[in-house]
Amino acid sequence: MQAKAGCLAHPDVLISAVGTKVYNFSNGSWVEDAKWRARLDEGWVVGAVRDAAYSALAMVGSTTVHADV
Repeated sequence: MQAKAGCLAHPDVLISAVGTKVYNFSNGSWVEDAKWRARLDEGWVVGAVRDAAYSALAMVGSTTVHADV
């Protein structure tokens, strides 16, 4: 945004991380939208998600997982 300052309008809201993070511009800085975060957090049990991910990884083996950077 700094590189395009003056060329583009300054946004009021930034949506990032595939829509899972929303930031509002307030008092000169970006602030994460707490209501959006709370809405997405409803019903999530982080430990259960982590356990399921580790279980799936154990089933397929770590050598089959690739991270392209």
